Amino acid sequence: MLKLSPSDRFLSLTLAGRFLWSASDALSNVGRLAFLGLVLSITVLVTVTSIVNGFERELQQRVLALVPSLEVQIQGGLDAAAERNLQEISGQAGAAFIRGNVMIINGESLYGADLLGIDPHAYAGVTDLFVHTQAASPRDLVADKFALILGAGLAEQLDVGVGDSVKIVLPIAQVTAAGFVPRQRRMQVIDILDSQSILDGASAYTHIDIAARLFRRPQADGWHIKAPDLFDLEPLIDAVYERFPERARVRTWMSSYGNFYQAIAVQKITLFVLLLFLVAVASFNLVSGLVMIVEQRKADVAILRTVGLGGRSIVGVFVWLGMIVAVSGIGIGLLLGALLAWALPLLFAAANAAFELDLMNQYFINYLPSETRAADLLIIAIVAISLSLAASIYPAWKAGRLLPGDVLKHE
Repeated sequence: MLKLSPSDRFLSLTLAGRFLWSASDALSNVGRLAFLGLVLSITVLVTVTSIVNGFERELQQRVLALVPSLEVQIQGGLDAAAERNLQEISGQAGAAFIRGNVMIINGESLYGADLLGIDPHAYAGVTDLFVHTQAASPRDLVADKFALILGAGLAEQLDVGVGDSVKIVLPIAQVTAAGFVPRQRRMQVIDILDSQSILDGASAYTHIDIAARLFRRPQADGWHIKAPDLFDLEPLIDAVYERFPERARVRTWMSSYGNFYQAIAVQKITLFVLLLFLVAVASFNLVSGLVMIVEQRKADVAILRTVGLGGRSIVGVFVWLGMIVAVSGIGIGLLLGALLAWALPLLFAAANAAFELDLMNQYFINYLPSETRAADLLIIAIVAISLSLAASIYPAWKAGRLLPGDVLKHE
């Protein structure tokens, strides 16, 4: 590594600033293109990374926060003994459930739904269901009222709102004068679940006692558990199988939504690495720019060497010159990337509304998220500056080897 005294470092920095700004042509066209390339590549890298971060955040806050970490189903139903065991395993972060598929009818509209019967007070400790409802709280789902909370997408398809009633058709036959017909029941919509995620399209919730009456089940189907750590589920799974070695079947959030999370993680790493190559290309374009500057300043270098400035100091001048250009480009790129990442979701939402588009209908959320993290900006800055420093070394070394006699004899 180049070692200079504080006074030499100051002198090298001062000369680098003069070389850069003393003349209008100090930066060659190649240098300007390298600078703009560095700005553009950093801007793109920050923007793309922020968008991927946004998808990761929304998956955790809007999807994984609404589904239990573990779903435990007990063969033969959840009797009192099984419920006590599962309560000991999960503590306050557990709740019984009853699930069944139903058809929901409103006028001419008919859609399938996943109806989940829950104990609302216990379930508030398992998921963030009531965080994303518009008006309801756990006390609004009661055991003696046929009430529903519908997902926003499902409610929109059915064209219903809070206070409307819908008809629930269950896959259970009952005998009437007309023969066997599916069981039906009128229920009132008391709230809308609006998580702006894939869960809004087919989810419906009611009280667990109402679900037991609808599906004619004397016991709960199983137990939902919220894990302290989404990525450390083995202790809970082992505890369940230890208590129920042959009766339990455990399903985790990974089996339902793990592919989304893994896809986001893989995309983030892949895009980060690929775009870093773009940053590397822009950084090493500085080599061409600095070589041109060295050619322009050969006479100045020769004069400095003649008056006694050492080769190391000359190298320091051009290293500082490269770093000034690089840090300026990186700083502007980080700022533009952060601003673009902040503005893109707003522009995307405006375009969707103005042109009635639905560009996110294939994703688990229906809007474009973004989150710029300081840690990512720091990593990008460190890597880009390191690459730029490496790119500055060769032109600076070439300038330090210039001999005054060889240069001045042609002047």
